[in-house]
Amino acid sequence: MKSPYTIRAQLMALVAAVALPMVGILAYTIYDNAKQQIVEAQTIARTLVVASASDVDHVLITNRDLLRQIAKRSLIRKMDGKHCDQVLSDLHDLFPKSANMTLIDIQGTAICSVVPQTKGKQVSVANAAWFKKSLATDGLVVSEPFVGPITGRWVTVLTYPIHDDAGNKIGFLGLPLDLALYEPDLSDAQLVPGTSIGVITAGGAVVWRNIDADKWIGKDLSNNKEFEKILAVKQGAIEGKGFDSIPRFYYVSPIAWADWYVYVGIPTSPFYSQLRKMLVRNILFSLAMLSFVFGVAWLIARRISNPISQLTAVTRAISQGSRVARAELVGPPEIREVAQEFNEMLKIRWHTEAALRESEINLSEALKIARMGHWEYELITDEFVLNDQYYSLHHTSAEKMGGYRMRSAEFSQRLVHPGDAHLIDEYIQRSLSVKAPELHLQAEARIICGDGKTRWVLVRFKIEQDNNGVTTRLLGVNQDITERKHAEQTRQKLNRALVLVSECNALVIHADNEQSLLSDICRLTVESGGFLMAWIGFAEHDANKTVRPVAQTGYEEGYLESVNVTWADTERGQGPTGKAIRTMQTVVNQDCQFNSDMAPWREAAIKRGYQSSIGIPLVINGKAIGALTINSADPFTFSKGEVVLLEDLADNLSYGIQTLRTRNEHQSALTFLQKSELSLEQSNQQLRDLTIRREEAREDERKRIARDLHDELGQILTVLRMDLSVMRMQFGASNPALLDQIKNILSRVDSTIQVVRDVASKLRPGALEAGIVAALEWQVAEFAKRSDIHFDLKIDESNIDLDDERATAIFRIVQESLTNVTRHAAAANVCVSLSRLQDNYILEIIDDGRGFDTEMLSGRTFGLMGVRERSMMLEGTVDIRSSPGKGTHVTVYIPVMKRQKR
Repeated sequence: MKSPYTIRAQLMALVAAVALPMVGILAYTIYDNAKQQIVEAQTIARTLVVASASDVDHVLITNRDLLRQIAKRSLIRKMDGKHCDQVLSDLHDLFPKSANMTLIDIQGTAICSVVPQTKGKQVSVANAAWFKKSLATDGLVVSEPFVGPITGRWVTVLTYPIHDDAGNKIGFLGLPLDLALYEPDLSDAQLVPGTSIGVITAGGAVVWRNIDADKWIGKDLSNNKEFEKILAVKQGAIEGKGFDSIPRFYYVSPIAWADWYVYVGIPTSPFYSQLRKMLVRNILFSLAMLSFVFGVAWLIARRISNPISQLTAVTRAISQGSRVARAELVGPPEIREVAQEFNEMLKIRWHTEAALRESEINLSEALKIARMGHWEYELITDEFVLNDQYYSLHHTSAEKMGGYRMRSAEFSQRLVHPGDAHLIDEYIQRSLSVKAPELHLQAEARIICGDGKTRWVLVRFKIEQDNNGVTTRLLGVNQDITERKHAEQTRQKLNRALVLVSECNALVIHADNEQSLLSDICRLTVESGGFLMAWIGFAEHDANKTVRPVAQTGYEEGYLESVNVTWADTERGQGPTGKAIRTMQTVVNQDCQFNSDMAPWREAAIKRGYQSSIGIPLVINGKAIGALTINSADPFTFSKGEVVLLEDLADNLSYGIQTLRTRNEHQSALTFLQKSELSLEQSNQQLRDLTIRREEAREDERKRIARDLHDELGQILTVLRMDLSVMRMQFGASNPALLDQIKNILSRVDSTIQVVRDVASKLRPGALEAGIVAALEWQVAEFAKRSDIHFDLKIDESNIDLDDERATAIFRIVQESLTNVTRHAAAANVCVSLSRLQDNYILEIIDDGRGFDTEMLSGRTFGLMGVRERSMMLEGTVDIRSSPGKGTHVTVYIPVMKRQKR
């Protein structure tokens, strides 16, 4: 096949490389000019849209503000159809285009309007879409355009809600506006002929259009495909046909106060016609220029390529086996010189090939006998150079592997075992740092064969360096040592298994606890046996025949939680564990990656490095109670001898489990007694739980009453005070006697409000919602106000993090303690402190009062009983230290975390 990269072709490519960029620049200039003109048109459209949308927004905002102010008038809020507010008529006189402003009640009846209603009867608009939308909206609503029944012109209705004193919606103000009011002010805009500007609604109606306004205003375009394309943009630019099928550049923007959109469309024809003329002119010029340049290049190429074609023909003949073909010394001097050197090179080649062929035959025979393969690695190109003998070690060929050269990363991935692939990069990096030339190194590694099997090789190689001491190449041979390696591994595994069985037998003899025995067996299996993970699962007799893990050791990383093993004859019961329990036979999985029974767990197992596994049943009285499963990091690791030893281990473990269970049955009487004691403890716990629930209910009730007093009664009293203030402003000046009475009532109302706040604060202080620190600061301040005692509060805020239950209980403990102090202690100073020490919060209340004898405490000391009761609720303890005349020191220890209930 003739190569396309001839001198003639490359010369043409050179010309093209020079000429085509020029054409490309010319084309880009045309494209950029077109793009700039389109951007300019879109910018004009966007500017017109912004201006038009601003005008329409101004109309809507102005009328919205007008309706909002009128809706606040007292006469309007009375909703009295017989006494219309005069302001409606005045507005109609000032703004006749606003049509008929109407007062509409919540049922949709127009109870009052400026223009008399038909035949004097009230009109209902309850079925109008805009009225239904007004009921669901608490603000301005703009209707779809329709023909007004009074003016006969196209209008939209603007509605605004009317609220009573309580904020309830009681009606609406409706204001029909002529669509002409929405016309934007475009008097200063310079429009391209055919520019279309309009306002449309989302429902498909035209509010206003500058072209053929009489034809388009109010028209329904909901089924118009071009309208749907424009409206689908919502905000942004689009190029397409308009309602009148004229192509334009469009820009669309929404109206803020209505479900409307403003669009501006500038015709595309003026822009594209100019671009087409420019494009045709430049294409003709480019074709003429390219034709001339390529013609000149073609003539030059012919003068060079003909002599080279003759030399190529000779080379082709030699490659086909000819030994007599020689190059003719014709053409330019440079080509004749190349032809002469070429003929000399052929003579040397024939002699060298003969000697090399004989050497290769001898070397290949020697490598076959030694079961070795030769390789080279070139650091400059990062490539391994291999030969047929090397590929024979992998039971493959150069044809299957894609050639004799391979990059180091590909070599590691395709020919080296994943567990040893890192050695390639490590030895290459090590070779770069070696200072001694001709250094020989060796290592053992696993390789991957063409049939997918793994074999061991001994790698020996030397390092070659240049004159500057820089490593340039590695030369090495690989020798197959698989049989020797397997023999060593088998011997090591058997020795390891013997040690494991011996140690496990010692555990079985001295075991006194089944769970400890199971855990220790798994531990020894991993530590002494050298396996990656070992676990024991017991067979459950539920509907799914689940295997429940009871002990495990080793690298597990959540594996047992995800495997969902069963001993049923299902897909998840075909693994070593399930099948061993079901068949009561040892099951060996030598390769997780290729064993079809391991499909449900393959990904999870390989992710954790499990390459092979074994399941050995645990049999007691002729029934399998579970299985011992062992996972190895290597495939094909369980030899026959090792399997026999592991089965002995499982048999001894089964005997140990049976012995322990028999021993446990003899202790049933003691277990019954322990259960009775546990039952008594549980009864005590239930009593404590009942106390906790009682206190929680009491605290919740306090919180609810405090909230009701503050939110309900407090708001009523506040509104009452506001009403009295209004009465004082409206009637106090003209009625002094009434003014004095109102002042007295206001004073009593203020007192009542304060009483409500005090009661609510005592029931549930508001500071408690801000956290325990703020609550204790407030509480101490309140006690300080009501007594002559000096209070000192110390809180370490850095590590205090209490939930609501603990915070409330601590608050109440402090409250009861300070109440005791103020009532009985006659103290001058009190210190309250809260801190955290390890796993406990420590609350201390210390006073310098009269103190008491702690041994004389009676059941009637309700304050201290409350402190103990609340501490017990939080699973805490109380320490009270006091003596007559030496004050009292109360310390409460509260666990940071609740203990789990048994």
